[in-house]
Amino acid sequence: MLTDNEVKKQVEDSLQFKTLSDALVGIILYSETPLTVGVFGEWGSGKTSLMRLTENDLETKTDIKVKTVWFNAWKFDKAQDLRVALIHSILKEIENDKTTLQTVKDKAVDLLKRINWLGLGRTAVNIGASIASPYLAILPLLSQVLSNSKKGTDNLSKLLPAELLKEPEGKTLELISQFEDEFRKLATDFVGEEGRLVVYIDDLDRCLPEKALDILEAIKLFLNVPLTVFVIGTDVKVIENGLIQKYGDKSETFAKNYLDKIIQVPFRIPPLSKEDIIEHFIPGLAISEELKGYGFIIADACYNPRTIKRLLNNIQLQRILSTSRDISIEDIILVKLNVLEFRWKEFHSDLTDHYSRNNENLLKVIEEYEKSDDNRKAELLKNKPLLNKYISDPELLDFLNKEPSLDNVEIAPYILLQKTTSSVALADEYGGDIDKYFKIGFSSYEEGNYIKAIDYYTRVINSNSKYLQAYFNRGLACYQNKFYSRAIIDFTKTLELDNNYQAAYYQLGLFYSNTKNPEADPDLAIFNFTKALEIKPDDIMSCYNRGVAYLDNKKYEKAILDLDKTIELNPEFADGYFKRALAQLDLGHYDQSITDNTKAIEYYPQYTNAYINRGLTYAKMNIQDKALLDYSNALKISPDNDLAYNNMIILINDLLKVPEEKIEKTIVDKITSMINESGLTDIKKNNLHPLLDSLVK
Repeated sequence: MLTDNEVKKQVEDSLQFKTLSDALVGIILYSETPLTVGVFGEWGSGKTSLMRLTENDLETKTDIKVKTVWFNAWKFDKAQDLRVALIHSILKEIENDKTTLQTVKDKAVDLLKRINWLGLGRTAVNIGASIASPYLAILPLLSQVLSNSKKGTDNLSKLLPAELLKEPEGKTLELISQFEDEFRKLATDFVGEEGRLVVYIDDLDRCLPEKALDILEAIKLFLNVPLTVFVIGTDVKVIENGLIQKYGDKSETFAKNYLDKIIQVPFRIPPLSKEDIIEHFIPGLAISEELKGYGFIIADACYNPRTIKRLLNNIQLQRILSTSRDISIEDIILVKLNVLEFRWKEFHSDLTDHYSRNNENLLKVIEEYEKSDDNRKAELLKNKPLLNKYISDPELLDFLNKEPSLDNVEIAPYILLQKTTSSVALADEYGGDIDKYFKIGFSSYEEGNYIKAIDYYTRVINSNSKYLQAYFNRGLACYQNKFYSRAIIDFTKTLELDNNYQAAYYQLGLFYSNTKNPEADPDLAIFNFTKALEIKPDDIMSCYNRGVAYLDNKKYEKAILDLDKTIELNPEFADGYFKRALAQLDLGHYDQSITDNTKAIEYYPQYTNAYINRGLTYAKMNIQDKALLDYSNALKISPDNDLAYNNMIILINDLLKVPEEKIEKTIVDKITSMINESGLTDIKKNNLHPLLDSLVK
């Protein structure tokens, strides 16, 4: 089961917060102080994790002295005055710091003893309320981030109305001013003239509104001194609602203005995108690889990390129950039904209730409605009033229409699991005929419906855990759908069942040689292609791809040996010649490279890259006219090819720098004619024409 603990180090960061963390660290270290930063995000969005990441980064800084204090406001919510608890926590952190001089600790202890004479529990509460309401506007505006405005603020007592300076309030203000002066000196002693005292305030939005406001007012009244940075994690809407509740008929604008005067930097955590959830968040969680492979379904539940964790825990619990109670389920169906329950609670409740009462799958009814004519639709709406609630919900219908389909699923086992009751095995679709499942999976793959193929191959495997071909085919479907981690598991499982399954080694080789795959590794690609060749020495594609892997790994001689073998097996294999030409070029074997590119073009006349590579080789050999002709041929075939165009421009400009380097007019005319016949834009043609004219002898 997944915990709800925040992450503290970058290696644990499944939320991909590094960029946000780096930005926040920069603000903390290099902005004018005093500074208050609001880390704003909804419940479960990762506020605590982001703050913990920055805390960890700050503690490793060596160029600036940084001391951090962590204050969990919610834990002190029952305290009589949350402001006292905050000040106490900061001073205790200074007192307990092992690297701090004893004289500095003694100052912290002295301030600790005198917290009570601040009168926070009595008069200051009224002063805070007064400031927050009719005299809010007189609070000094805070310095803007990274501006040149003066540091610090004026003495609070000088800014308040005269009626608030009368005894006993006036005495309290004097004490507050004294505390602020002493705290300023203490902060300087603690972190140095250029350091930072960073106070993290977490879970403020979990406190009662009046308690949360105590914290904000404490920061402004008592702790607003240079070198201090307060980082507050909260849901800004909760605080704004609390302000509106506390001050009656005040508007949302009032609440926003209040926060703007307290918090200079609103640092908002952007919601996770669907792509973030699928590609980063879910793969980074401690769950099975199979569940990670269902991220494309889970991401439809919501964009909140904490809610997704709860969803996954729910799924895992039901998987455990299915095993202990011998209930036959398919994980991909279980996942989709759980997403329905989390996002469309009312629909899921109606689905469950309708089945329990009528032994009928509401999903099947919706499918029938969508496929019916107007008369049948009217009849269904009359007889199935539940339909009226959902047929106009496009997001729900879109999710239901995504694979895997739930229309023909026997949902009883899943409903019983979700009710955590005992169950009996029920008949499955097609009576559990795994050959039928395999055929559907195969035809779905051929049609390009990889999700459906994965679904049906999974059904085969659930029924027969040693069905080798189902693992291999599911791996292919996963690979096509870019579920790379899931694909490698299936190919590896195939090899566990049959260590001589050559195609699995070949697919693993492709997996590790795919540069778009974040786990690409040329060495592992070479290893797997080698295993494939040990089983089938004359497999041309294994030989070719190992040669390409050697080339990518800059092992040119080995690459040439494999490509020699490839061409031997198929003398008309244009790609083999082209790749060998690249290796020859890198080795400085220009003549061989020219020959191989020419062969590639002979067998594939439209081979743009072969023309470009041959042109580049001619240029290195100072055969400039042939280089220009090759670039022109490349542009005639592929007018949008920027590499060919840029290479040509560079070569012409290089030639113009050497007056004696001229080209025969007949060749320039031929190149000009090719350029005119190409699909190049007029702008590019007009760029090339005067340059070409300048080359004529």
